[in-house]
Amino acid sequence: MTCRFYEGSAERLAIANDLLTLFFRLDDLADHADKGVSDFFLREFLVVLHDGHYYGAVPFFRALGDVWERLVKHSAVSLQQRITADIRSLFNGIAWEQRNAAARRWPTLDEYFKMRPAAGGAALAGTLVLFVSNIKLPAKFLDSKEFMALNTLCGRLGCVGNDILSVKKELAHNDYHNLIMLMQQMFGFSLQEAINQAVRLHNQHMELFSRIIAGVSRREWGAAVQQYIDGLIGIVRGNLDWSLNDSERYGYQGINTDGYVVDDIDDILEKLNIGEG
Repeated sequence: MTCRFYEGSAERLAIANDLLTLFFRLDDLADHADKGVSDFFLREFLVVLHDGHYYGAVPFFRALGDVWERLVKHSAVSLQQRITADIRSLFNGIAWEQRNAAARRWPTLDEYFKMRPAAGGAALAGTLVLFVSNIKLPAKFLDSKEFMALNTLCGRLGCVGNDILSVKKELAHNDYHNLIMLMQQMFGFSLQEAINQAVRLHNQHMELFSRIIAGVSRREWGAAVQQYIDGLIGIVRGNLDWSLNDSERYGYQGINTDGYVVDDIDDILEKLNIGEG
C-alpha cells in the first residue's frame, strides 16, 4: 500500500511504511478497545512524539519511538508538527467512533463526512506525501481553498470507497460508521439501494476532485504543487488497487452494484468511475 500511495527514496518509503503499519495495528486494536484505552494510546503517542523516544517496555510504543526517531532525522520541525496534529485528529476520530458505538448511536451524514476521514487517518496520509516525496509547498497554496478542497475530497473518496468494499465484513458486526449501513438506517434503503447511492456519492466526489485538479493544473503553482497533487491522486487510486488486488482485508468479492453481482476488478473500477492511470 505504501508503494502504491507514495513515490520517494527507499529510506523515506520504509519510514512511512513502518508508521502506517503501526496505524493499521492501532486500527485493529481500536475496534476492540474502550475509550480509556484510546485515551491511553493518545497520551503515550504524544509522549513519544514529544520526547523523540520511548523508555517503557510496551513493544508498540518502542516501535513508534524507533520510527519517529528516523522520521525526525529527515524532516523539518514544521512537518513534524503537522504530523502530530494529524495524529491528534485521528485519535479524535477514533474516540468519536467509540462513543457512537458505546451509545449505539448512528451519526448524521454531516458528522460522517467530517469525522470518518479523521478516524481513517486521511490527513496523515496526505501529509506523508510531503515527507516521502520530500517537497515543500508554497504558503500561498497551503492557505488556498483548493488545497483544503483537494485534501477533503481525497479523504472522503478513500472512506466511501472503503465502505463500499468492506460492507460485507462490517455488516457482520454492525459497524455504525459504514456509509451504506448508515444510509439504510437514515433513509430506509435496502442494502442494494444503499450500495448504489454510495457509488453515486463516490462518483460525485470524484468528478469534483478531477475538476479542481484541472483548475489547479492550469495555474502557475510550481512543480512542488503538481507533485503533491500527483501524490493525492496516487492515494485515491492506490487505495482501490491495494484493496482490490493486494489485500484480503475487506473481502469485496460478490458486492452487488447497480443490479448485478461484481466479481471482476475492472467492473468495480468502472462502477466507481475509476479508469486506468
